[in-house]
Amino acid sequence: MSPHVRRVRRARVRRLAGVVVAAAVLSAAAGCGGESEAEQPKSSKAGRDATSVIAGLKVCQLTSLAPLVKVLGSPGYESGPAEVAKGSGVEPAGPQCAAQLKLPQLTNVAGNKEDLVPARLMISVAGYGGKAEADERFAARLAEAEKLGGTTKDLPGAWTVGKLVTAELGTEDVVAAQVQQDNYVIRIYLQITSDSTSREKFRFTTAQVASTVATVTGSLHSAVSAKVQ
Repeated sequence: MSPHVRRVRRARVRRLAGVVVAAAVLSAAAGCGGESEAEQPKSSKAGRDATSVIAGLKVCQLTSLAPLVKVLGSPGYESGPAEVAKGSGVEPAGPQCAAQLKLPQLTNVAGNKEDLVPARLMISVAGYGGKAEADERFAARLAEAEKLGGTTKDLPGAWTVGKLVTAELGTEDVVAAQVQQDNYVIRIYLQITSDSTSREKFRFTTAQVASTVATVTGSLHSAVSAKVQ
């Protein structure tokens, strides 16, 4: 891979994974529609109610990050986990959980132990006005992840559609899982500093991390589904 391609891909990664941890509380805006409560289609009211529930979720509380800490061999958090309210962060359509996980020290080419840039994690649950809008946002987020190159696989489960993207970019590795359930989308984005420039290597593989991210996604989906039913 040429240095130019690596620079372009790293820039894309930074745009996709810019973690904003400052939580903002937005006032709920009351809207009036042309139809009365009784006249609105049942499916429309169900979608609206689910979106309202999702907007108030505490994503960190719903997500067990222990499997990710374990697979990475992380000695702890550099920052977070922090709740990010709807309207803030990299996925303002819904609440998020942001964290930076420390990575194990590795021996560099000079023979010295060195600290690496922490792994950056963003988990979001975004509710939309209807399935069509959720379809559109799911496709847009997937296209952003696929621009990094790498591999896209189907992520089977109890949801409408799911995808898992993995990309090894030379200095950084990315694992992105996203699933859609009717009118909401769950997304887990994990960016890990690569061990490609170190003499010593991590004890985990990208495939192992991807499998763990998929498992965490499934657990979060179950927790969210229980809340919106």
